[in-house]
Amino acid sequence: MFNFSGKKTVTVPTGKKTGLLKRNQRCIADKIAKNISGIMDVTDNLLEITDTIGNYTQVQMNVVAKVVEEITGYSAYTEEVLANTESSMKLSEQTMSVATEGRSTVDESIQAMREIEQAVTEAKVVAAVLNEKAASINDMVRVIKDIADTTRLLSLNAAIEAARAGDAGRGFAVVAQEVKKLSERSVESVNGIYKTIGQITESIRSTVNSLGVILDRVRVGTVAADNTNKVFHTIMESIQETNRAFHEISAAVSTQTTSLENIVASTHDMSHTFDKLMSIVEVSSVYTHFTKNSLVAMNKVASNLTDITASLLADIPEAEEEPSLVVNLPYEPSTFDPQLTSEFYGAQVLSNVHLGLLGNDDQERVTPGLANKWYFDEENLTWVFYLRKGAKFSHGREITADDVKFSLERLVDPKLASPVAWCLDCVDGVKEFQQGLSREVRGIKVLDRYRIAIKLHTLYGGFLTDLGQFFAGILAKEELEKGNIVGCGPYTIVEQTKERCVLESFADYSKGEPFIKRIEFRYGQAGLAASFKKGQYDILWHETADVPQELKQVPKTTSTTQGILGYYYIGFNLLSDNPLVKSREARRALAMAVNKKRLVESLLGGMAEEAKGPIPPVLIPNGSLTGLEYNPAQAREILKRLGIRDLKLKMSTRSDASGVVLNPVGEYFMEDLKNIGIEFTTQSYTRPEYTRHENLRRTDVFVSRWVADTPDPDNLITPFYHSKSTMNYFSYSNGDVDKKLNQVRSIINPKKRFELFGEVQQLVYNDVPAIFLYHQSIGVTYADRFKNVRISPKGMLKCEDIVMV
Repeated sequence: MFNFSGKKTVTVPTGKKTGLLKRNQRCIADKIAKNISGIMDVTDNLLEITDTIGNYTQVQMNVVAKVVEEITGYSAYTEEVLANTESSMKLSEQTMSVATEGRSTVDESIQAMREIEQAVTEAKVVAAVLNEKAASINDMVRVIKDIADTTRLLSLNAAIEAARAGDAGRGFAVVAQEVKKLSERSVESVNGIYKTIGQITESIRSTVNSLGVILDRVRVGTVAADNTNKVFHTIMESIQETNRAFHEISAAVSTQTTSLENIVASTHDMSHTFDKLMSIVEVSSVYTHFTKNSLVAMNKVASNLTDITASLLADIPEAEEEPSLVVNLPYEPSTFDPQLTSEFYGAQVLSNVHLGLLGNDDQERVTPGLANKWYFDEENLTWVFYLRKGAKFSHGREITADDVKFSLERLVDPKLASPVAWCLDCVDGVKEFQQGLSREVRGIKVLDRYRIAIKLHTLYGGFLTDLGQFFAGILAKEELEKGNIVGCGPYTIVEQTKERCVLESFADYSKGEPFIKRIEFRYGQAGLAASFKKGQYDILWHETADVPQELKQVPKTTSTTQGILGYYYIGFNLLSDNPLVKSREARRALAMAVNKKRLVESLLGGMAEEAKGPIPPVLIPNGSLTGLEYNPAQAREILKRLGIRDLKLKMSTRSDASGVVLNPVGEYFMEDLKNIGIEFTTQSYTRPEYTRHENLRRTDVFVSRWVADTPDPDNLITPFYHSKSTMNYFSYSNGDVDKKLNQVRSIINPKKRFELFGEVQQLVYNDVPAIFLYHQSIGVTYADRFKNVRISPKGMLKCEDIVMV
C-alpha cells in the first residue's frame, strides 16, 4: 500500500494480537537494553582481567628470564662441582691404597706378636720344667748330704774304736780320718750345690716373672694391633662408602647438568611461549576494546530502539495485552520463604520470584544476577561482587550491599534453621556465627554501597553456582520485619490461597520485565488433562506418561520430557531398634526385594531411570555399584540366615496433597516387601511434619525424594550423608564419608572432585542408609502459542523466558 506521497506504508494489525505484539516488543527492547548494559559491565571486567593477565604475563616473563640466568649460573657451578667430585674420587682412591697397605702392615705386626706370644709361652713352660728339675736336684743333693753326714759320723765312730784298739787300730784310724775328710768335703760340695741351685731357682723365678710381663705386654700389643686393624677396616669401608657416594654424586650431578640443560631449553621455550602469550593478550585487549566500542554503539542502538519502540507503540491505539499463563502444581508449597524450603514444587514458584548475586540460565549455567561483574582475589580467597546500580526490590527500593549481607547472614542464622544453610559453609566466619561466638559473619564485608566481599576459609568449586540459586536470593529487611517476603526477581507474589498462587511481572526487574504479565499456579492433580482440553491450563507438569498420552491427539500441543538431577528413595531410620533396620545385611536384603523396574514401568510409564545410588549416571558412571540387584529369593535367604523372626516395619506416609506423589511409591515398596514376608504398619504426617526428626525417630522407613538445588554432585550427597548435616534424615554416620566430603569441597579440579564423589557414593551404597529407587524425569505439556518453554537439568521452568505469540 502507498500513500499520496508515493511512500510505502505498513498496515498495522489491530485487535488482541496487536496488543500482545505491543507488549512483546516493549519487553524485548527493555531486555536488550538492560542485557547490553550488563554485557558492557562484564566487558569492562574482561578488560581489567586482560590487563591483569598482561601484567602478570610480563612479570612472569621477567621471572623466566631471571630463572634462565640463575639456572645458567647454577649449571656452571654444577660442572665445577662435578670436576671437584672427580678430584675427590681420585684422592679417595689414593687414600684407599694407603689404608690397604697400612692394614697389611698391621696384619704382619699382629702375626709377629702372636708368634712372640707363643715363644714366650713356650719359654715359660721350659722355665717351669727347669724349676721342677732344680727342685729334683735339690732333693738328690739333700740325700747326698744326709749320706755325707752319716759317713762323717761313721768315721768319727771308727776313729774312736781305732783309738781303743791301740796300735792294732792305727791303720783303721788313718782310714777313718780320710773318710772323715772325704765326708766333710762332700758336705762342703753339697752346700755349694745348694747355693747354686738356689741361685738357679731364683733366676728361673725371675725369668718366669719377666716372661709373664712380656706375655702381658705382647697381649696388650696384640689387642692394640687388632683395634688398629679394625680402625683400618672401618676407614676402608668409609672410603668405599665415600667412593660410592662420589660415584652417585657424580652421576647425579651429571644427570642434573643434563636436566639443567633441558630446563634451560624449556625456559627458553617458555619465554618464547610467554612472548606469544603476551602478544595474544595484547590482541585480546585490542579485540576487547573493539567489543566494548561495539557494545557502546549497540547500547546507543538499543537506546534508540527503546525510544523508537516507545514512540511506535504510542501511535498504536490498541492497549497493550497482558498475557497470562496458568500452570498446575500437585500441591501447595509449605512455605513461601525461599530460605526455608527444599521442596521441588515450591521451588517452581520461588525460583521465579527471587534473585541472588548471581543467576542461572535454563541449563543451570551461572549468569549475572544482581551483580553485573565479579572477580576472585586468590591470595585472600575472596570474591568481590559489584552490584547493578539502580537494581530494585519489587516494592521499589534500591538494593545495596547491606541488603546482600543481611540476606546471606539470615540464611545461615541458626535461629532460622534453614535446610539450605550448608551452601555457605565455605564462607569464613559462618561456623563461629552459628555457634554464637560472633554477631556477624566476618567473611561477608560491605566495601561500599554497591560492592560486597565474601571471603572463603577454603576453596569450594560450587560456590558461585550456589549463589545463583533462588534460596540465596536477596530480601528486603524492612519488609521481613513486617512479616512480608519481598524479593527482586522477575515476578512478585500478589495472591496466595489454598487453591492457587498468583504472580505478576516486576516492571523494574533488573534484567528486563518478563513477557508474561501474570502467572497462576493452581494446586491439585485431579482432571488435569480434561481441564487442559477446556483451555483451563496452559502448561501441565507431569511425572508419569498418563497426561501426555491422554493429550497426544490434542492439536497445537507440545510435550517435552527432561531427566533431572534427583532421585526417589526409601529412607531408613538408623536409630531404630528394629533388627530389619539396625542390621546392614538386613537392609541389603530389603533392597534386593524391591522391583525397581516394575515401579518405573508400571507407576511412571517409563519416565524414570532405575537408581543404584544418589548420583545420576549422567554425572558419574555407577557401573561399580553392584550386589543389590533385584533378587527376592536371596533376600529371603539372608533374613533367614540372620534369624530375624519379627518381620514387621513401621512406615511413614503423607496425609496431605503431597501424598499423591509419594504415597503410590510407598505402596509399590510395601507390595514388594510383603512378597518376602514383611508386614507393615503406617503412620501419616503432613508435609511439614513428615521430615521432623522427632517424627522420623518414631518410624522405621519413609519414602521421600530429593531434587538438587544445584547441578553439582555435592548437592546430591552432602546434605543427606554428611553426619553433621541438618538434612541427614537417616542419622547416617560414616567417618570415611565425612572425611572425603570435607576434602572434596576444597578441590576445584572437576575430575578429582568427581572421582571423590564416586568413592563416597560407593561407601553409601555399601552401607545402605536408603534404598535408591529411581532418577526421575519430569515433563510438561503446553499449548503451542507459548515459546521458550524449557525445563532445566534440575527441573525448573524459567518463566521469564516464556513468550506468548
